[in-house]
Amino acid sequence: DASGNILIADANNKRVVKLSPAGAFLAEYGQGVLSRPVAVTLSAGRVVVADAKAGQLVLFSEDGALLARVDLPPAAGPDEDPEEPRPVALAAAAAGNVWVADAKGGRVLRYTPGLALAQTIPGFPRPEGVAVSPSGTCLAVSDSKTSRIRTFDAELGAGLAAFGAHGNIVETKPLPAEFFLNKPAQLAFDAQGTLLVADRNN
Repeated sequence: DASGNILIADANNKRVVKLSPAGAFLAEYGQGVLSRPVAVTLSAGRVVVADAKAGQLVLFSEDGALLARVDLPPAAGPDEDPEEPRPVALAAAAAGNVWVADAKGGRVLRYTPGLALAQTIPGFPRPEGVAVSPSGTCLAVSDSKTSRIRTFDAELGAGLAAFGAHGNIVETKPLPAEFFLNKPAQLAFDAQGTLLVADRNN
């Protein structure tokens, strides 16, 4: 948060934990409300949590008061049957919009600061990471099934680029021209706009 405190989605304990920059316990949110929190972000001074089991976004005040619970809409499955949503990653833009990676629904959703659905980008086999650049113009999405990263115009939703290839890193061999990924998961941009990728199986 603005004070440097750290928020952690503690999935199996069904809570969000707040720690000081030095790691001291400060607070916990969501016990009795959350069923499997897997991601957390801050939007417009409030805490947004992705509850994967419930298929919901859960909104808290910074002091932990429950403000809202929002169900993600069902997504069309491969046979056009509705798929239950599974939000697994969140990213908040500077303007307060919240991007959600829905792994089971194969899509990325954009919500307003008030958690109204504003945009859907479909067509992902299994999106598991999402990040917005510091400028707010670039959206990055990781797909663990294809082991690729795709970028989009964060305002228009238009595709910009796709990169990465599935493969294992071997320490004794040089890196290939197109870098390998193996089930990339969470993403983050640093202050300079460089993209960081959690490459799970490498």
